[in-house]
Amino acid sequence: MARYLTDDWFAAVAEVLGDDPIDAEVTVEQRVGDVVWHLQIAGAEVRLRPGPATDPDVVFTQPYAVAAAVARGERSAQAAVMAGEITVDGDVSVLLGVAPALAEVDDRLVDVRVSTTY
Repeated sequence: MARYLTDDWFAAVAEVLGDDPIDAEVTVEQRVGDVVWHLQIAGAEVRLRPGPATDPDVVFTQPYAVAAAVARGERSAQAAVMAGEITVDGDVSVLLGVAPALAEVDDRLVDVRVSTTY
């Protein structure tokens, strides 16, 4: 089991994302406490990488406890945004156009989610 946002967790995510292309173009940066990572979908490349993105479309910032609750499925990201627990910067409208691609990434991460410790 990998602990959330550790090097082992990033490696597990990289393994399950694989090389199957997703028809979308988006970069989403996540700032969780002191940890920054980004998801980049660029056609044939689907990668989640530690560190900041060069030019993210959208940036989400939240404390670790909120991110962990969302990752565990205990809290919806939308509810956390509405409550001001997650701040959003960038062009949120981009997310609407790539919602199916983001859902596919989420589906690929199911096995990682259930084996992650927080």
